[in-house]
Amino acid sequence: MSAQRDRTITTFENLEKLKTLGFVGALAFLFNAATGPGIPFTPAYYQNPGWGFTTICFAITTFVSGFACLFIIEAIQAIPGNENFQGNVEYATLINFYFDPVKHIVGQFLLYGALQATAIQGIVISTQSIDFLLLDIFKKACGFSYQYGWMCVDRSFAGDGASSPFGNEIMIFTVGLFVVFLLVVPLGLTNLDDNVGIQYGSFIFSILMIAQWCQASVTTGIHPENVKHFRPMGSQYPAVIGTIMLNLAVTTVIPSWINIKKRSVNVQEAVWTGLIFIFIVYFLSVAMGFDNIPANSNILVILSANGAPHLLTKFTVYMFSFVMLIPSVPVNIIISRDNLVLNQVLSKRTAFIATFILPWVVSTLLISGIYIQDFQTWTSFLFISPGNFIIPVIIFFQCLKFRKAYNENKELSTKQIQLLKTIHSNSPQILEYLQNLENKKDALHAIDFHSGNGDQSAADQSMELLPKTNPATEYPVDETKLYVGRPNANEIAAPDGAVTSDKVSIHSLDSVHGSFKKRHVMDAVPEPYAEEWKDPIYRVQSTTATFGRYFATLGRGKTTPKDDFEYPADLAPESILNLQTLPKNRLYKSPPFRSVPDWLPIKPEKLAWLVLISTSFVTLMNVMMSIYSLWYPNEN
Repeated sequence: MSAQRDRTITTFENLEKLKTLGFVGALAFLFNAATGPGIPFTPAYYQNPGWGFTTICFAITTFVSGFACLFIIEAIQAIPGNENFQGNVEYATLINFYFDPVKHIVGQFLLYGALQATAIQGIVISTQSIDFLLLDIFKKACGFSYQYGWMCVDRSFAGDGASSPFGNEIMIFTVGLFVVFLLVVPLGLTNLDDNVGIQYGSFIFSILMIAQWCQASVTTGIHPENVKHFRPMGSQYPAVIGTIMLNLAVTTVIPSWINIKKRSVNVQEAVWTGLIFIFIVYFLSVAMGFDNIPANSNILVILSANGAPHLLTKFTVYMFSFVMLIPSVPVNIIISRDNLVLNQVLSKRTAFIATFILPWVVSTLLISGIYIQDFQTWTSFLFISPGNFIIPVIIFFQCLKFRKAYNENKELSTKQIQLLKTIHSNSPQILEYLQNLENKKDALHAIDFHSGNGDQSAADQSMELLPKTNPATEYPVDETKLYVGRPNANEIAAPDGAVTSDKVSIHSLDSVHGSFKKRHVMDAVPEPYAEEWKDPIYRVQSTTATFGRYFATLGRGKTTPKDDFEYPADLAPESILNLQTLPKNRLYKSPPFRSVPDWLPIKPEKLAWLVLISTSFVTLMNVMMSIYSLWYPNEN
């Protein structure tokens, strides 16, 4: 066995080891991302503004969130060499790869705001819940107040229905906050794949917990009179939109899930199954007719109040923070940190301050009083809505534009080459090709002495870096006609010696100055590769792969293609000709993926516009209603 093959198998086994999240794990990952700090407030919105408006918002947002996820996944797949999701692509990496530096910074800021807003809300609600737990156990809740210094309070201090044992008192520190800090920080310092076991456990306990809440609602007696169809316009309308967006804001974590999913997981099935399951859970479990829930309060306060039906109910309320909220906080912190560091926006030290320290500082301002709900409402349309619903669609449009241009000329900028090195860090063959490509770009820049940019000596040295024609790569082409140019175009002239009547020299198709753009297209695709021709977006990729496999078959008789992650057709086409026998079970293949299924009678671009317009409309409506509630705060 050759060293080349050893390296390929090692890479394959490495990816199999790194990408371990299966279908159930995908459901757990999506469910945990969606069932976070928005859950406690949702039952109140089924009472005011009513179940009709709330359910409509949930249905629309589920549809929008699903396609936003699929659009950003297609943008991940459109990265050269990443057809089977074998690379490591973060959300902000997409922005950095497809857009200019200014747009990249804007996108990073919105992504950072969305992730940190979700983390802060998880910290605050967890702190409030644990403070109530300590109050029940020790009859006192203690903390450091801005006005009174160190203080301990009993249940009478805040009164019934308060979100925190400290009422509206501004607290700098509480014991509950310290407990949350001790639980979150160790998890936040790890990698995302180290938290997979916690995600599974959180998913299972969350289902059991919500089922118990449904049982509690029946035990206490359902009050259908509290759940109206619609109520008059008031401040709760913008709040419900913000909360639902927060509940279904999973797009920002999708790239991180793709990076660790097993190759066998069907992406479309996982996304839609997860979101539909989340919608059903919300509709069946939180539309519970409890007694009136106070404005600016949440279901946790009702369930933990005196007279609750069962000790188990109180236990599940307190476990909510440990099961649903705390595990999601480090996930948002890790993703936020990785996006900032991997794209070189901040150094590791500065990113640590921005993602680990700053959220705790902001949380101290929100751990008491009613400010957390206002924070939730405003951050939903300032950060969460753009980051999860609008930017993914814009990325999708830009990826289509890039893919069309890349299919034409195969050109990559220096920044894109550097990003691809990070994306494909587990594939030595791709890294080797990218390094050669980068050397070639440097060489072409050095030999540009005709325009006065460079010198002759640099050009002479750089010429050694350029590819040379290798006669050993000639293969007979008498079984099919080869075109060089655009698909179905007439044959065009190539550099001297590139095409002859009966042979083709593959490497000679690349001119020394890079002026001739390499393109291998056949007018008839031989079986068994005709099926690969169907996808128009990746036509060049499939065509080049077919070309390499077909001519390898002609030249060697019994050659099978190497792992797709090792020789991506759209990234290093010349390497496909250096094939070696490898069993089919060693191929790193994922199920076919399309953001919009074939049976849906609408083009992806039109559907993307529909998602973008609907999301922008909902966000604008949220802004207008929030402004309305500021002018008329007493209308609920």
